[in-house]
Amino acid sequence: MKPTSLILSSMLTSLAMMTPHMLLAEATGDAIEETEILGTYKKNDFVDKEKHSLNVVDTLDSKAIERFGDSAAGDALKRVVGVSLVDSKYAVIRGLKGRFISNSLNGSAMPSLNPTRREVALDIFPASILGGIEVEKSYRPELPGNTTGGMINLVTKDPGREATNKLSLGLGATSGVTGQSIISYKGSKTDILGFDGGIRELPSSIDNATDFGSPDKKSGVKDYGHDFNQIYNTETKTATPDMNIAYAYGDIFDLDSGSLSLYGSGAYSNEWKARQDATIDDNNRKGNYERSTFNIDQSFYVAAGFEDTEGNHQINSKSIYLHQASDTTRLEKAVDKKEESSSERVILEWIENTYLAQQFSGSHLFFDKFHEIDWHINYGHTHRYEPDRRSYEIIGRQAIFSTLERRFADMTEASLDASINYHVEFDLSEIALLKLKTGLYALNKDRDADLGRFSYDSRNFDSLSTIGKDFEQLLSDKNILNGNYDASVTTLGSDNYTADEQLTAAYISTTTTLFEDIDILLGARLENYQLDLSFKHNSELNNSTRNSSVLPVAALTYRVNDDWQVKGSVSQTLSRPGITERSESKYYDPETDDLFFGESTLEASDILNYDLRADYFFDDRTNVSLALFYKAIDKPIEISFDDASGSAAEGYTFVNQEKADLFGVEIDFAAGLFETNNWSGFMNGNLSVIDTEVTLADQASKNEYGQPTKRQLQGQSEYLANLQIGIDHIASSQALSLSANYFSDRIHRVERFHDNKVEEGRIKVDLVYQWNINDTFEVKAKAKNIFNTPIEYAIDDKVIESYKEGVGFSASVGMNF
Repeated sequence: MKPTSLILSSMLTSLAMMTPHMLLAEATGDAIEETEILGTYKKNDFVDKEKHSLNVVDTLDSKAIERFGDSAAGDALKRVVGVSLVDSKYAVIRGLKGRFISNSLNGSAMPSLNPTRREVALDIFPASILGGIEVEKSYRPELPGNTTGGMINLVTKDPGREATNKLSLGLGATSGVTGQSIISYKGSKTDILGFDGGIRELPSSIDNATDFGSPDKKSGVKDYGHDFNQIYNTETKTATPDMNIAYAYGDIFDLDSGSLSLYGSGAYSNEWKARQDATIDDNNRKGNYERSTFNIDQSFYVAAGFEDTEGNHQINSKSIYLHQASDTTRLEKAVDKKEESSSERVILEWIENTYLAQQFSGSHLFFDKFHEIDWHINYGHTHRYEPDRRSYEIIGRQAIFSTLERRFADMTEASLDASINYHVEFDLSEIALLKLKTGLYALNKDRDADLGRFSYDSRNFDSLSTIGKDFEQLLSDKNILNGNYDASVTTLGSDNYTADEQLTAAYISTTTTLFEDIDILLGARLENYQLDLSFKHNSELNNSTRNSSVLPVAALTYRVNDDWQVKGSVSQTLSRPGITERSESKYYDPETDDLFFGESTLEASDILNYDLRADYFFDDRTNVSLALFYKAIDKPIEISFDDASGSAAEGYTFVNQEKADLFGVEIDFAAGLFETNNWSGFMNGNLSVIDTEVTLADQASKNEYGQPTKRQLQGQSEYLANLQIGIDHIASSQALSLSANYFSDRIHRVERFHDNKVEEGRIKVDLVYQWNINDTFEVKAKAKNIFNTPIEYAIDDKVIESYKEGVGFSASVGMNF
């Protein structure tokens, strides 16, 4: 860091010695022309940003998102070179999972929705509100310090592009699901709207008596056990067709002082998903299972912008409301290989996720537009509501009460962040231009997590009386009122906590342009961070962490000629353990049903990054890029099994490994195949080859459990590939697009005494058709997951779990008014 500090100090000293006349002098005609040539990109012009940014950036604009029929941000993001998705919603960039990735919405921080993950679930952001996606893969001082794998910036639609008044209606179906009988259970009448009607809510009598299941009031629920709804049994339902409806309106209003632009949209959709031919065959049990999920999504979005007549001042407001609900039923029927007994495991789960954000931003030009100040203020609020998750097991024909749990979870997280940035240009000489950027950033994030667990204890019934009876029969009001079963609180002391996270940062960077061909960026970012965790029922678990970091970066861009350029950078970043990793509260991952809990002794990871990329532009439609990158990670944080025995050994926690090395190559191309008066065609593609090696900490312990001393990073595929082919019939405004996505094997979970659990690689192919019939009507149709490749997980080269998701078909009609 010392050389960077010396260079920055020298450059600032030179600036201080410049006279006011040099700073504020009106540029000559030639100077203005030079400034325009060296200018960057128009805001939200994604294609241009990829070419002119000083760091490595990959982008998707709204046209690309619309062309390939993406329904949410995750669907689109997987086409970016070096990016893959886990569970169709969590990004892995250049082999690095969420704790090494920063996420933002219009450049602002996003609070979390999932207590088991740091990364943001990308499926909650519908394509209807997206103007584009930026993936910044190399670091620059303006970015958060944890931008190691990359930063995903979701950019919502801006008002004022053009007038809009559009209604869209769509239907969908999935082979093997729609119209078929699938597993489910009795819910509420308002489920289809995405809101529980109260049937799953914790009864007020129990809430008041136990303070939401406080472990300090375990006996308070004894007299109220009959107030729970006693719904435990599964049933079958006929899966209805998927549906969606969306409306968008936008307009521009000319005022005497400037222009006011408005844009608003609203959308609703629902869909059924079900795993087909689902089997399990691990070291403990063999059998099959059914798992269905009914998803409901709602979104409302309003954006307003004002720009003065001179184009010197812009102020924007963006309001976002997203609501997502999922209703999941799982019924597993298997045989225990050791006990040779059959069992049924049941999970009934309803989750509501709500995301609210209000954002204000502005930019202001001064002194002949050579000075700029931009700012933003953002308030984000998330609410995760998980009422009455029921899980239990029946072994043979006997209901096992020790496995019965009813869990009520309620988590809110609020974030407030703000920034102010100052940009100025200095014409140093006829051959050089200096751009100075500096800014301040502050973030405050609060989380309040409440969790109440309940079960029942048998008093007068012996085990024989439970044979052949299910939980609905056993836990009848009569049996409870007669005192045969008592409700009990089973909440743990680590289940309820509050967290306060604060980050303040300041940065400075300089970009020197020499001979119009070379850009040299030097900069650094200072971050001060603190996290305080307080457990409501066990103060001994309270913990705090504080640290300060200086993160330097040096980058160079050389434009060889108008057709090709080379970029390189060296930077230092970090990955701090967040609320999820440091909280010792226990949660189940809603995607995998795995048990997780944090570790309060985790340390931050320091990362050294090297990036090199070359771009060649043949013409407006054809280009190719080659990127090389290397990352040296000290004390990487990863998921690991807990060094425990019995039932506790089934859970996962987080550990600092010793170190990790990551090296990768990315090739990305776009090619215009042909273009005539009536036809045009293109082909885009990319390939990533990523190699990692993690040196595990505590080798003696790992060897005891049969773990190797080294392995690849979790979630990292060695190969990633994408291919898109498009054909347009210009005369009739019809378009056909094919998209193929592939990832190779990747570690899903580490295991005891065996090879790690691996998610086997697979390919997914989608086909999209679009026809703009006239200025009023347009038609779209999509077939996704055409090959219906099985999703498989393996241990010791043996498939232990396999299922299919079916081929999806959808069609929509859009009407422009």
